[in-house]
Amino acid sequence: MPYGDEWWTPGGQIVSFFHGTLQFADLFQQHNESRKLFPNLFYLLMAAVTGRWDVKDPMVLLFVMMCELVRRLRPDMRS
Repeated sequence: MPYGDEWWTPGGQIVSFFHGTLQFADLFQQHNESRKLFPNLFYLLMAAVTGRWDVKDPMVLLFVMMCELVRRLRPDMRS
């Protein structure tokens, strides 16, 4: 479940995206004293792919990406 200001950014942006009213300038809305374009695009991409907004989707994707990164970077331990 989203908490705090996640209801507005990216929540409001994703709702606007699904209603077809999202404008490019909306992606630059202020969030925690910064304007995060790439995380906003990431959330929109995840919502477009899955058809829903679930805060667990980016967490799972990040976990899978980090596992793959560790697998590729660690030396082969089979002797």
